[in-house]
Amino acid sequence: MQYHLTPDYPNVGGQEIKAASKVIQSKKLSSFSGKKNTQYEKELCNYFKTRYAVAVSSGTSALHCALYATGIGPSDEVLVPATALVLTVLPILFRNATPVFVDTQKNNFDFDYKDLEKKITSRTKAIIPVYLWGYPIDLEKLSNLAKKYSLKIIEDAAQAHGSKYQGKNLGTIGDIGCFSTFETKLVSTGEGGFVLTNNDKYAKKMKSFIRHCMSYKVEQGMPRITFYDVGWNYRINEITAAIGLTQIKKLSQRIKKREKNAQYLIKHLNDLKEISIYQPGNTIDSNPNYFSILIITDDKWGNNKLAKTLYKLGIPSDVITYNYRVCYTHPLFKKIVGHVSTECRKAENLVTRMINLPTYENLTKNDLDHIVTSIKKTVK
Repeated sequence: MQYHLTPDYPNVGGQEIKAASKVIQSKKLSSFSGKKNTQYEKELCNYFKTRYAVAVSSGTSALHCALYATGIGPSDEVLVPATALVLTVLPILFRNATPVFVDTQKNNFDFDYKDLEKKITSRTKAIIPVYLWGYPIDLEKLSNLAKKYSLKIIEDAAQAHGSKYQGKNLGTIGDIGCFSTFETKLVSTGEGGFVLTNNDKYAKKMKSFIRHCMSYKVEQGMPRITFYDVGWNYRINEITAAIGLTQIKKLSQRIKKREKNAQYLIKHLNDLKEISIYQPGNTIDSNPNYFSILIITDDKWGNNKLAKTLYKLGIPSDVITYNYRVCYTHPLFKKIVGHVSTECRKAENLVTRMINLPTYENLTKNDLDHIVTSIKKTVK
């Protein structure tokens, strides 16, 4: 029988069933009638240590909210890494702004800061760092550059729940942090997301944006609803919020289990000359959440040859599942944006040489040994 590692997501059970059932029994299913949404947002603030949290319907809607709140619109440019997923870039297009792709460093996903600074123009309004597979980047350098040019930092932390940079949670360091709670994430509500900020103005704008930019007042005893801008319905329901409340309480323990699995793989793969364990840039006192661990191959194994071989041996990788490549090579961008810069050569090379390995909480020692043995047999 062929070996096949089975993901353990979504990691839900009795607690989530009980929480969802209580909401259904209450018959208060929307955020307008129930209290779970408010409780969930408060719990997010407590965990991530921010002043405001806004629960939304997806990671994509989280980014859309952030771009709206920071005033990004037509003629504006937003800098994004060339290795970002398409889902990061779509909200920029929703705002009729222009994504500008920035190269990476040779062996990690951090920005090539010379390339980033070269691409800043008078139209540039924001930078979106993307913490792929939960790994931090050099946010001190990025923050200094953003301050120099008066740019907003909108963090795409969709995969980075609980990851740290210099002791602080990713998603709390820039102006706004954006998260997904899709079923594969370490905090999972099936579908959903949330945004974090310490800025009063941004929080108010995002809370309004997800409710169609609608204001509700009672005047002379009569309800009055007024719409003052183009908003969206990005709210979550009370069942989703109730599941989120149970999930956030499990996050720290989930990270510990994944870290244990990751360290086992790192220990047994470190001696291979053909690959290297992914190392972020200048990230002292910083830790990923071990959503996955990453390895980098030499050029011999370029074009994702190792990932394809491991996939046939029952070891899944997002590189294969999502046809991972630099963002601007998708037909979408030539169709919608027109001419797109293809000057991100290091990024183009990096995506063919990197592989993410599973660290699921349900992996057994036999599973981990299968990963190690498969890699060693393949590369040697």
